Amino acid sequence: MMDFIQKTKKFLWNERFYVGVLSALAIAVVIVSVAPSNIDIHQPASANDVFIFSIIPIDSVSVALNMPVSLLGQEDETSLQSLAEDLPLILVFWASWCPECRQGVEEANEFYTLYRSGVRMVGIVLDGTPVSARKFVEDAGIIFPIIHDGDRKFAEIFGITRANTYVLITAEGEIIDIFSHSLNREDIQRLTNG
Repeated sequence: MMDFIQKTKKFLWNERFYVGVLSALAIAVVIVSVAPSNIDIHQPASANDVFIFSIIPIDSVSVALNMPVSLLGQEDETSLQSLAEDLPLILVFWASWCPECRQGVEEANEFYTLYRSGVRMVGIVLDGTPVSARKFVEDAGIIFPIIHDGDRKFAEIFGITRANTYVLITAEGEIIDIFSHSLNREDIQRLTNG
C-alpha cells in the first residue's frame, strides 16, 4: 500500500500532470471567452446574431417527435409525430419579444396555407407562460398549430439558442436544416425533395 501512495504522490508532482491540467484550463478559458455571449433564448436577439447549433442525435429527435404535448389552448395531448401525419415537418421557434418573429408571421402563415397538404408546420412559443404565449399567437394572427415550450424542453433537444429559428425535419424524422433566416420556397423544396 505504501508503494501505491508513493507512486501516486510522485505522479501528482510530475510536471506533465500540471502541464496537462493547465493546458485544459487554458483551452476552457479561450472557448468561454470567444463564445458569443449575446445569444440567449431568454433575451431578444438581433438579426446580426450568429446562430450556432450542435449535431443532434437521431434518438433525441425521435424522443422529441414522440413526446406528449398539448397544443396551446387545448387539454388533449398529442405528439409532433401525430401532428406531422407522416409528412415533413417545420418547427418554428418564436417568442413574443422577438421583432423578427412578429415580422415573419405573415410569411409563415402564407407558407402554411400554400403547402399544408405536403408539409406540416408547428409553432413552438418560448414565452414563459401559456397566457403570454396565447396573447402572442392571437395578436400576431398565427393560424397553424402552436405548442408552448415555457420550460424549453424542445429548445434544448433541438439545440435552439435563439427565437425566430426554423427546424426542417423530413417525414422520416431526419433534421435537414436549422436556421434563423426567413422561411422561403427553397427551404420547402429541400424539405419536400422537389
